[in-house]
Amino acid sequence: MRSYVFISITALYFYTFLMLAFMSAKKSRLIRDFIAVLGAMILWTGGSLLMRLRAWPSYELWFHLSLAGISLVPCAFFCFIRDFCGHKAKSSHRMWLVLILLVNLYNIWTGNLVQPPAIEWNGASAVFVYHMDWRASIMYGLCFLVIIHTAAIIWSSRKNRALKAKVVPLLSGILLLFAGNMAVPLFNGFPIDILSGVLNAGVMFYTLYSRHVFRMTLLVSRGNCYIIAMAVSALAFYNVAQTLDGIIRRDIPMLAPFSVMIVATMTMLVTLLIYMVAKGFFDRIFIKEEVSQTERLSEYTAIVSQSLRLTEILNALVNVIGNTLHTRKIYICIRDSQGNYPAVFSSSPLDDKNFSLAGSAPLINWLKSHDSCLLLKDFRRTVEYKSMWEEEKYQMEVLKIECILPLKDGNDLAGLVLLGGREKRGKMRTQGYSEEDIIFLNSIESVSSIAVKNSRLYEKAYEEARTDELT
Repeated sequence: MRSYVFISITALYFYTFLMLAFMSAKKSRLIRDFIAVLGAMILWTGGSLLMRLRAWPSYELWFHLSLAGISLVPCAFFCFIRDFCGHKAKSSHRMWLVLILLVNLYNIWTGNLVQPPAIEWNGASAVFVYHMDWRASIMYGLCFLVIIHTAAIIWSSRKNRALKAKVVPLLSGILLLFAGNMAVPLFNGFPIDILSGVLNAGVMFYTLYSRHVFRMTLLVSRGNCYIIAMAVSALAFYNVAQTLDGIIRRDIPMLAPFSVMIVATMTMLVTLLIYMVAKGFFDRIFIKEEVSQTERLSEYTAIVSQSLRLTEILNALVNVIGNTLHTRKIYICIRDSQGNYPAVFSSSPLDDKNFSLAGSAPLINWLKSHDSCLLLKDFRRTVEYKSMWEEEKYQMEVLKIECILPLKDGNDLAGLVLLGGREKRGKMRTQGYSEEDIIFLNSIESVSSIAVKNSRLYEKAYEEARTDELT
């Protein structure tokens, strides 16, 4: 029996799970773009599933719905790449969406471009066989033009090596998706297009994670673990429920009137067991460190929210970073009245804080225009690094700085935190700052920048209140 419906069901569940998880996340442009991609993939995979099930009203309708989802994926992916590379949306970009919608409407109305597959029966199993001619190249050619435009955006960002290294896998994923759809006629009904879509979604998911857009706790929340448990138990009991009911009625006649309740109760207990196992597995393998970081972040937030003294806030900031990431050296520079950034605090009172960063320095200008942490190992491969003053580069080398955390409130750069290398822990030596560490530092930044700004305003008001203006 050649039935591949389970592949479509698995892919549809994968997309739905990701969409439900990201719908609860803080909505950035990249998150919205990824949700749009997932929506197109759900449309495509759901239509394909209902087509294979020959659902009402007709499998031809579901084929056209699936085809519309396939053609919308490159358009949604184009928007994702555009925002990922920092390009502005233009009116010409909407042209692709309009053209794709018009071509799909024309194909649904006439069927002249891509026709629904023919059904061939292999015993009791239905096999879908695709017959495509040159007219299919019109629709797929339009999708390929969108891919070319996407590649052009990536090419225009080639000078940024750090960004390029993360974008190239995305382009590989969309090319894999396109190739999977073109190879459909060669696989005689096997859903190679669905599998290529799942791989592409996996590449996008990893790229978002490496860009620090979300944390793993987003995906392994209690609600998502319930979804996993319900799906697994439903699939498990789908095939054994009737068998189990028959066994109870045949072998235990006294329980026959309660067979349905017994099966339902067993399903509930198995769902609960799977939930507990899944939650424990995710907590232990994926988010143990994230949960620890979240607890320390909550404690730090409580401390700084109760203090308006700059020294207390900076001391708490150094402690939470040092205790969580085990950073060897931490320096904090706060903007003075001249707009420069002298070092005012460090992780050790013996550290040399006799240095300052000029407010007009290229590094400061870069930090003012970016909101995330700066890893110097990645920054050294960019064009902006070459524009840095030699004095800046020398200062970073002397202090052995590996990461810089800007303290920003909107466009105002109140200060910056210079982080050295990480300490050796046990027998394993930590290699630099991980993706999870950067996400943690970005969370620290959003709390610290507001606290530092408020403390400076308070101390300024306090000084003015206790000092006579004439004196």
